[in-house]
Amino acid sequence: MFSWSLPFLADKIGEMMDHVIKKQDLVNKKQIKLVKQASSTDYEKILGDLNQEMLDAEKDKKIATIKKKIMSVARFNLMLKKEKENAELIA
Repeated sequence: MFSWSLPFLADKIGEMMDHVIKKQDLVNKKQIKLVKQASSTDYEKILGDLNQEMLDAEKDKKIATIKKKIMSVARFNLMLKKEKENAELIA
């Protein structure tokens, strides 16, 4: 009984498919090269887009954190103002 890992199996299946395609002359070598380049370019674009989305999400998170801090300071200032007014009324 054989025990193969999925990456090894995927690699071997890919090699068999390449061999069959080259043997049958269904697609010439230039077309295969173009497809491989296009797929790697697409992956690079996808990864770039994902990285940009992650950066945007981090920026949004930082902005939300800053807004929360500003609101906290504003509430604290409002509370101090009300306490000052209450102290003036009592005195």
